[in-house]
Amino acid sequence: KTIPTANGAPKKTAEENPDVLVVYVGDVAMMVDDGKVAPTIDRIIDIGESMGGHLAGRRDGTVTVRVPSPRFHEALEKIGALGEITHQSVTAEDVSEEFHDAEVRLQNLKATQKRLQEFLARSANMNDMLTIEHELERISMEIDRIEGRMRFLKDHAAFSTLAVALSPRPKPVAIVVGPPKVVPPPPPRILALHADWLDRLGVTELVSN
Repeated sequence: KTIPTANGAPKKTAEENPDVLVVYVGDVAMMVDDGKVAPTIDRIIDIGESMGGHLAGRRDGTVTVRVPSPRFHEALEKIGALGEITHQSVTAEDVSEEFHDAEVRLQNLKATQKRLQEFLARSANMNDMLTIEHELERISMEIDRIEGRMRFLKDHAAFSTLAVALSPRPKPVAIVVGPPKVVPPPPPRILALHADWLDRLGVTELVSN
């Protein structure tokens, strides 16, 4: 597979180019049958470990596994088949540039460290020695920080993180059908005729009878 870059040129994936470091993070929410949350979490852990990964965390209805990045999408597909997915998101962050910048800075710091150690070995002035030792201590701390960051980036690029939140399916609500509603008949219509001219014609008396 290749990933197009901004100028349209194909960019090699991490599997094709070891210099490419991509950190994948997946977030999944799914529903399973009532009483199946814990067994499904166990199954998710089994899937991760079968792919060479490991458990990163487990709590109540959530579980986080880390799987080798080349098998991330395979793990996502297998885990998604265990229930009904209600939410899924995947982020991919290319940290190659940050890693290589750190690598260059680390080389420069180590070269500076070596020169200062040589100066310290030849120095006979106490003040100069104290200054060099203080600078060596600062550089050593910076080297440790950069090396730690590089290890972190390589580890997170080699193993992708997949977090899954599980919840039981809601139980179906029974619909109760009651007897049909009886609508009472409308009241009888009463014809009220009070016009004087009808009285004179005797219509009112006929209607009343």
